[in-house]
Amino acid sequence: SECQGSAKDGRGMLEMIPDYETDTYHINIEYEYKGQAQGDAEMQSVLDVITKRIFPKSALVIKGRENVPSIVAQNNNNQNINSISSLSTMQTGVNLNPTASQQTDNQQQYADVLSKVIESIRTGNYSSSASAFTIDGLETFNKLIAYGTGRIVGTPNLSFFKGTNGCAAARGLQMSFSFKAGIKKTFVEDVVFFFDEKMKIYNVAFGLGQIAENDILCKNAPGWKDETRELLMEFLENYKTAYCLKRYDYIRDIFADDAVIIIGNVVKLNPTFSVENKVMRISDEGNEYIRYNRYTKDAYLERLRRTFSRNEYINIRFTNNDIQWLEKYEDQELYAIQIGQEYNSSRYADKGFLFLLIDMTDHETPQIRIRTWQPNEVDMSKLYNAGDFYND
Repeated sequence: SECQGSAKDGRGMLEMIPDYETDTYHINIEYEYKGQAQGDAEMQSVLDVITKRIFPKSALVIKGRENVPSIVAQNNNNQNINSISSLSTMQTGVNLNPTASQQTDNQQQYADVLSKVIESIRTGNYSSSASAFTIDGLETFNKLIAYGTGRIVGTPNLSFFKGTNGCAAARGLQMSFSFKAGIKKTFVEDVVFFFDEKMKIYNVAFGLGQIAENDILCKNAPGWKDETRELLMEFLENYKTAYCLKRYDYIRDIFADDAVIIIGNVVKLNPTFSVENKVMRISDEGNEYIRYNRYTKDAYLERLRRTFSRNEYINIRFTNNDIQWLEKYEDQELYAIQIGQEYNSSRYADKGFLFLLIDMTDHETPQIRIRTWQPNEVDMSKLYNAGDFYND
């Protein structure tokens, strides 16, 4: 009862009441969504009477925090680059292993720049690192820092990836963000910094998580260039961040004007209902169906605007993904992305499968041509894919 905590990819933080210190901490691990039931009186009444199931490895005892040096960055020889002091021995951030061709030069200089930024976050003196950013980068950084109450988790484990035109991306800083309205909620996010050719940070985004990032950056995909991997990563990171930070204008610009947008929802229908093509039965038993609605870009954006205004926070987490390069369209650079998505907001939460068809012919202005979302209940064989929209 003395503290609360959250975790992502097996790493997280504890939040103690003021002046609470001890040599050891006793940790009880609970399922991620259990706390949400406390806003539902009916669900809570059920949980109050059923016997709790104890998992053998859900109770841990860990030592108190200790002082150790440094941001940790990996150079080409896998040697640590140390820059500033930290309050935790826990090395956090996604565990990425960039190839030699993916790694950028001048890693120490990038680490030095991030040292100032990380110190400004720790101290809350954000203006002290303003010179590290471009004007646009600083604006995005300020919005991201204002996403709940942000704190750095553990010791950053930084990796630097080559971008295009002399740019670079730094991954490996992890932060927690807490929201206190209603039921207290905390999210742990990887934070990614994008450097331009002058070593100024021009963009900041939330990372995708260890599974998704390794799938895109490190998975064997014949024919994929390092530039392609980084472009896809940056696009998905920006996409996720735009929803979390409620960047309506950015989302409006990345959707093609004639984009196909389909959203599925689980509904219970009267047995006498005449089933149309846009409705799919979940199983042969019961009366639950998945109903699909197609939106124009304008209608979807209006729906999204209402969602943004009603929610204190929105958080998206991506999991396993499958990316297909549509090679046969030689005059266009098209990618079909099927990715697991966990969605949380102050009013609603769900899990499902997101499908995006992205036109990256112009690397500077990628466009979403198709976006579909299907709930977790859909049969895996019935998930949307490129073949449902593009045929030979």
